[in-house]
This record gives sequence, structure tokens and C-alpha cells, in this order.
Amino acid sequence: MSVAESRAEGLAGGGAGPGARIHDIGYRHYEGPRLGRGRAVVALYLQGLRAVFGLGRPARYKVVPFLLLGIICAPAVISAAVAALTPLQPIAYASYAYYLQLPVMLFVAAQAPQLVTGDLRFRVLPLYFSRPLERSDYVWARVGSLATALLVVLGIPLAIIFLAALLGHVHSWNDAWSETRRFLVGVGGAAVLALVLAALGLAIASLTRVRAFAIAAVIGVYLVSSTVVATVLGVTHGTAAVAGLFTPFQLLDWFQAWALRVTPVARPGPGEAGPLYGVAVVLLPAGCLAALLLRYRRAEA
Repeated sequence: MSVAESRAEGLAGGGAGPGARIHDIGYRHYEGPRLGRGRAVVALYLQGLRAVFGLGRPARYKVVPFLLLGIICAPAVISAAVAALTPLQPIAYASYAYYLQLPVMLFVAAQAPQLVTGDLRFRVLPLYFSRPLERSDYVWARVGSLATALLVVLGIPLAIIFLAALLGHVHSWNDAWSETRRFLVGVGGAAVLALVLAALGLAIASLTRVRAFAIAAVIGVYLVSSTVVATVLGVTHGTAAVAGLFTPFQLLDWFQAWALRVTPVARPGPGEAGPLYGVAVVLLPAGCLAALLLRYRRAEA
């Protein structure tokens, strides 16, 4: 029996009189096209991408992401200006993220919780997990949003350096092609780092409903792992080649040295352990994604 029929029967049996009636107050069923699961995933991905940068929200949500974006881009602007006006070469594309790792990690720590802790704290997951979205769709959309935002944040300064190099140091088609190849290598490394950091940051942030705890946890993991790895490499004078596997920026630096044949920032490089860095770059985000899928499989719906 429908709600309307029960109400009508209750009115009729409750002595409301023969003139009692139910009025139509304007509600009606949705009769438009149903776009399905794929469109829902795309909508969640775009919503997450906008949320990372605070778009469509009050100004206070835009301060942190755009301030960190400005800090990350500032060295590129300075390097580009110097390269355009002098014979000096700009910052190497493949090394840029390594030099700016602290503000990049602050961006991850600030914005990863923005995507997941609110959904857990305010119990809106049942709305997402009602049809047609699956729990895995939620994970992929959130990781995709943060990874895309990180690629934008890392890609803009690389593009600034690239344009300056084209204007100041390119004098032939061969020069242009060589510079483009170096730029594409840098973008490829940035894409790998964006995926690794997005999966890692969201896996850590999803463990708590409190945003402050999630921020502290992401920063804590980065600081502890970086400090331990730097100490080990310093004590061993860089001979502990496997130490770099345990912090994301060192992992990327030596992965690029092995896979992309670029000069590493931290010498001497991975050496014979190079293939381990290729395996780690695959296993680290895969493990974080598996942890996220398990986390949301157990989350209340």
C-alpha cells in the first residue's frame, strides 16, 4: 500500500468526514534520462577536482590550495626569468618536484582530507553508495580527482620553464625537439608522482573522520620517512641503494634515474637496485588503492 493510499484510508477511517481529500502539493517523479553509473563516476570525479581547489565554495576554501600553488610556481617563474635573460639553464624538469617536495606534500596533506574525511564524518556515504555508484567507483573517482589536481600543480611550473627555455635557448628545430623531449620526461615523472602521492595521501586520510588528524598523519608519514631515509643515506654515503624505496620523492628521483635515464638529484642513484624502484612505483599506489577499497568496503552504507 502506498503512502498516499494509507493516508487516504486513515483520513476516511478517522472521522474526517465525507468531504476529506488529499491535495496534490506538486511532487512528481523524475521523468528525464537516467545517465547511469559512468556519468555518476564522472560527476563525482569533477566534484572532487573542484573541491581540491575550493571552486564553487567560499573564499576561505581557496586560500590554502592557491597559496601553495603560488609557492610551488614561484621558483619556476624566477628560474624562467633568469633563463630568458641570461645564458643560464633553468631548473631541470625531472628535478623540480624533488626540490619543492615540502610545499607539494603540504598540498597533499591539506587537500586529501578535504575529499574523504567530510564524507565519513557527516555520513554521506550512503547517498553515494545508493545506486548506481559502487564503492570502488568512489575510490577511483577520489584518487583520480587528487591525482589530476597534483598533476596540474606540478605541471604548471614545468610549463613555465618550458616556455622560457623555448624563448631563450632554442635556435633550431633540433633544439626545440630536444627541449620538448626533456619537458615530456618531466611531465611523465610528475604524472607518476601525482598518482603515488594521491593514492598514499588518501589511504592515510581515510583512516580518520577528523580532518586535523588526517593532515597531521599525512605530514607525519612524510617527515618520518624522509628523515629516516636521509639519515641512512648520509651515514652510508649513499651506498644504501634500497633506502630510497621508503619515501616518495626519493623513490621518484631514483626511479626516473633508472627508467627515464635522467640525472638524479641525490647521487649516486639506485645503481643495480634500479629495477626495484620500477616495481615499487607500481606496488606502492596499488597497495594504497587496495587499502582504500578495503576501507570503503567496510564503511557503513
